Order: sequence, then C-alpha cells, then structure tokens
Amino acid sequence: METSAREEPATPEVSTVPETHEHGVGDAGEQLRRSGTARLFLDAAMRLHAVDGTTYARALAHSSITTLIPALIAVIGFVTTFGLHDLRTLLEDAATSFAPGPAGGILTDAITKAEPSSATFALVAGVAGMLFSGTIGMMHLERAANRIYGVAERRGVVRRWAIALALAATVEVMLIAALAMIVAGGSVGEGSNGARPESGIWPFLRWPIGVGLVAVAMTVIFRVVPNRRQPGFSWLLSGTTVSVVAWVLATMVLGLVYERVSSLGGSYGSLLGVLALLVWAFGTGLAVLFGLAFAAQLEAERADRGIGSAAGR
Repeated sequence: METSAREEPATPEVSTVPETHEHGVGDAGEQLRRSGTARLFLDAAMRLHAVDGTTYARALAHSSITTLIPALIAVIGFVTTFGLHDLRTLLEDAATSFAPGPAGGILTDAITKAEPSSATFALVAGVAGMLFSGTIGMMHLERAANRIYGVAERRGVVRRWAIALALAATVEVMLIAALAMIVAGGSVGEGSNGARPESGIWPFLRWPIGVGLVAVAMTVIFRVVPNRRQPGFSWLLSGTTVSVVAWVLATMVLGLVYERVSSLGGSYGSLLGVLALLVWAFGTGLAVLFGLAFAAQLEAERADRGIGSAAGR
C-alpha cells in the first residue's frame, strides 16, 4: 500500500508592510484610536509570533550579556589606566548593587586588584569585545526587523556591517549607560556626595536621564535598522513608547530583585541575581522586537493592509 509522507506546514511569514512615507504625515494618534490599541497589541503579538520573535530575542539576549562583560572590562581598564581613584570608588559601590552576593565580590575584586601594567590592554580588549559582540547583536536585530516588516535585505555586506558597528558604538553604549544608571545609580549617587542616596537629587535625576537615553536609542533603532524608508517620527512613536516602557519595567524589576537578593544568603542570592540578569536580557530583546512589531502593524493599518494577515491570513 502506497503511503505518503506528511508535509510539515511552512513557517508563516508576515505580509510586507507597504511604505507610507509619501502619504503625508497624517495623524498617528487618530489611526491608533481607529484601529484600537488592544487589537493592535494582539496583532503585533501575532506578527512577532509569525516571524519566530522569541528566537531572535534569545539571540539578542546572548549578545547583550556578552556585550556587558567586555564593557565592564573596558571600564575597569580605563579607570586603572588613568588613575581615576574617585571613579574607582564609585564603581566598587555600584558593583555590589549590580551583582549582589559573591558575584558582586568578584566584580569588586576585579576593580580593586586591577594591575596598571595590564590596564591598557584590558581597555583595548574590552572595547574591541564590546563592539564585536554588539555588532553581532545588531545584525541579529536587523534580520528580525526586516522579517517583522516583511522586507528583504538588499543592502550590501559592507554597508550592513558598517551600520551594525555604528549602532553598537552608540545605541549599545546608551543602553548600557541607562542600565547602570537605573540599576546601580543609587550606589553611585551615594558615593558621589557621601550621603544617603535619598538625600540628594541624583536618585531622581538618574531616572529621566536613563529613560531619555533609552528613548533616543530606541528611536535610532526604529529609524535605521529596518531596510525600508520609515514614516515620520509620530508614526514610530507608538512603537518606541511600547519598547521604552517595557524596557524600563524590566529594568525596574531587575533593580528590585538585586535589592532583595542579599537577604537570601550568598549562594541563593548570587544565583538569583544571575538568573534575573539573563531574564532581563531576554526581556530587553522582546521589548525592542515587540515595539517594532507594533509600529509595523500601525503602518500596515495606515495602508489598509492590517494584519488580518500577520501570518498570511
């Protein structure tokens, strides 16, 4: 008896979002109200699911962690090379907040025991490692963004790598700085004025500065990364807002976890701290990709394509 192999269904692809930059600025807020925020959230989730967004988010999470570590090495090398003792003290305070328990002890030892003879090499190697890993991460983000918008990548290899490197040197640095301000900023504020963190202006100032850095970084990502001509800023604002809010919430949770884990003891606290950092990195990837999907869906609605066909419906 003749049998036939069962064919596996193909991975669904999203419909291409038409470019609408020639339609005039229009009113993004009115389109958002007409489409319905709740439905756009659902359709954006469908669009992200259709392109296997969680896989890209995991790749971005891995790149985030492997970018943070060499960035820290570069900072330690910089402080040691130029003998910035006050900044070293701030880093020691921040290290215990950013990585509680034994992990924080490892970072503190790395800062205090850094040798001037190898500091310059650590600085150069750290910057090179940060840029390399950040560039790889931006390449992952580029592929994800193009799939979300349903467009092909037609930029040349040299141009793609140049864009990814430029983003790694700017956007990645902004996100790392924002993370440091929000999560470890309290210790930095305390060390900067010798008082309790609550007594100065820094604990309040670090929030708008940190969120501002994230907002600028997200705006650059939304404008530059997809291989298409993006609409006006107002049409991307909804997506960037979603990404910024999601990132800030994830970072706040990370900060709260780090404030509480010290009470769990050395082993449990440090393990939970590492786990929280990994979850935060995954959440960061999801935040960026979901914001892109939301912006893509809003523009698709503008072009009357909607995503009743997020997965080809």
